[in-house]
Amino acid sequence: MGYEYIEITGAKALNLKNVNLRIPKEQITILTGESDSDKSSILQDIRYL
Repeated sequence: MGYEYIEITGAKALNLKNVNLRIPKEQITILTGESDSDKSSILQDIRYL
């Protein structure tokens, strides 16, 4: 069974430089990282997809 994904390519924000992500849909996904690593920037952008 294949999964559908949210794909982000070349993401740029304060601390992000050309980041590529592939996040599976309909699954619990945890985004972790150091303080000030723009986790919230990524989440705010994909929240409206």
